[in-house]
Amino acid sequence: MKPGLKTTEFWMTMAFHASAAALVALGQVDAQWAVAASGIVQAIYSFSRGYAKK
Repeated sequence: MKPGLKTTEFWMTMAFHASAAALVALGQVDAQWAVAASGIVQAIYSFSRGYAKK
């Protein structure tokens, strides 16, 4: 199994978080939406890493 930093899932999750932060900074989306969406994406990433380790 690859370390987390070398997985596509990790970098896609980081790209989503960065995009959400940028959209909030630009005033395009509400901060509450960005936090909720980032939490969901992070939960999916954590689940996928746990599932891959089985």
